[in-house]
Amino acid sequence: MYALMSLKEKCLRLILDAGFVVLRSKAFEMLSKDSVMDIVTNPCLNIGSELMVFEALLRWAPMQCCRMGNQVTEANILHELEPFLKYVCFDDMSDTEKSALPAAVLSCVEPNNRNRLPLCVPDTLMAYTYCLGFQIDQEYTELIADSLCCVRFSFDTSLYIIGIKFVVAVSEFPHHFPLTLVKESATASSNMFTINLASASWKEGLHLNDRKRYEALIRLRQPCHLEAKTVYKMYSVDRTQNAQCPKTQLLSKTVLTEWGRVNISLHSQSIWGITGFHFICDTGSVSK
Repeated sequence: MYALMSLKEKCLRLILDAGFVVLRSKAFEMLSKDSVMDIVTNPCLNIGSELMVFEALLRWAPMQCCRMGNQVTEANILHELEPFLKYVCFDDMSDTEKSALPAAVLSCVEPNNRNRLPLCVPDTLMAYTYCLGFQIDQEYTELIADSLCCVRFSFDTSLYIIGIKFVVAVSEFPHHFPLTLVKESATASSNMFTINLASASWKEGLHLNDRKRYEALIRLRQPCHLEAKTVYKMYSVDRTQNAQCPKTQLLSKTVLTEWGRVNISLHSQSIWGITGFHFICDTGSVSK
């Protein structure tokens, strides 16, 4: 019995850590009422917006009506939702998010001073990521300088970037060494995240020309959601004119996952410094 309880706790821990994926999945709609309660009431549920909880519950409730043999009516849906509403962290929601709720649901929710921990990338998630790998071409390097486009790319399905494997050749690390991901569009680009490479845990490698090579798996502070068929650009800046990136080559454009194939398209002639993307699938959006 103790072993079963321990297994249940570990499963719940993983579900909570991957809450931003679990709540968007079809599997959530199949859960029992008790399981949904265990997830929704936990302050450690790892999500970026409390609106995700409402959206998940609004998908789950009609399915629960069917399982209970009840008609899918507004009254029956509200009846299924009612036990959960007092646990939703309503105070964490912006006015815009609140306005997205159905009026019937909004009228049943009251402020409750409940809050959740901020969205993050826990250690446990790294063991469940898929990796898109690149190999290093030892013959070519490029100075980062004022700006170096490391790669432009898009995926055929939406997913969450969790970590980035990066390689750089420097004689001495600059204090400020940003790596930025930008979402490109016809009208305006938007910044997805910026990380300071100088703060990463680097592993020393062989010398590359007059510099030493360093490699690191950089775990993002928060999962970064990438939209399908949208072009993103990753670039770095080094004002010290000291750092170089070796050229890398994509090993395969396709990664087989539990939910199907994930394909990447490259929109730049060369790739610099990137040796891997660690990602988690946005379940339900992957093509078989």
